[in-house]
Parts: sequence; C-alpha cells; structure tokens
Amino acid sequence: MKDVRIAFLIFASALLLCDCRQPAQQAQPGQTVNTADREEIPSLTAEVMQLDDGGLSEFLEENAGETVHLAVTIPQKEFQGGEERDFAYFTVYEDCPEDLNEGEQPNRSKCEGTEYLLPKRALKHEGDRYKLTGTFRPHEKTGPNQGLFSVKLDPQP
Repeated sequence: MKDVRIAFLIFASALLLCDCRQPAQQAQPGQTVNTADREEIPSLTAEVMQLDDGGLSEFLEENAGETVHLAVTIPQKEFQGGEERDFAYFTVYEDCPEDLNEGEQPNRSKCEGTEYLLPKRALKHEGDRYKLTGTFRPHEKTGPNQGLFSVKLDPQP
C-alpha cells in the first residue's frame, strides 16, 4: 500500500510541476491572442476574397501603427498581386460602383480597393492559395493613388 501511495504522490507532483497547457485555439476575426512572450496583440484570421476582404481592411485601419498578428489566406482564383523588385503586393477590391460584365474580375477601372505592400518573403504561395502569416505593423491607409488605397505592412520580430 505504501508503494501505491508513493507512486500516486510522484504522479500528482509530476502533474503539478509539468508545464502542460491547452492547445492553442485558432484566432477568430478581431480576437486577441497571446504571443510567445505573453504580450497580447490583436489578431485576425480570415479568408480574403474579392469584394469580401474578411474584415482585413477594417482590422488594419483600427490597428494602424500597432503590432498585429495576421493569418490570412487568399484562394489563387481570387488573388490579384505579384512582386516588384523590392516588395510583394496584393490588391483586394471592396466595392464596384460600376457593374461588372458576367465573368469579369474586379479591376481598377470599375472598382475601389486597397493594395497591400509587404516584403517578398511574407507572402507565400502554397498549393491553390496564397498565405500571409506573421506579426506586422500596418501603416495608415494612404491614397487613393490611381484609384486604389495603399497599406504598407512592416514585419515585426
């Protein structure tokens, strides 16, 4: 009986001393999450489509100049962007005041939107989607320039 009691005490002590945690839950739009250093930062997890940005524009506008965590996916068929010499970019159209023809994609001449500027390494093409994941500091929205607003996303350590 004494051996069972000792085994129980060892087991109970191990449970108390272990650094067990619940698995992290995926952040929902507007949810605040804890980073590795336990500082809370605003976080957005969203799928971005043309004419439905999943709340990205509003979230970045509310948190301009602050550190945020983004986990954004864009289906390849919805992606409008690319790379320049020093940066990557993608455009998301929020509204089209002019009617689009059947099958026509949103575009600068008929729609209003935002172009997001970021380092090349931040935007990943994986399978049938693009992913933007990490901690960033969004600048204030500027523009419009040639019909689009612009938001620069600076990566944060």
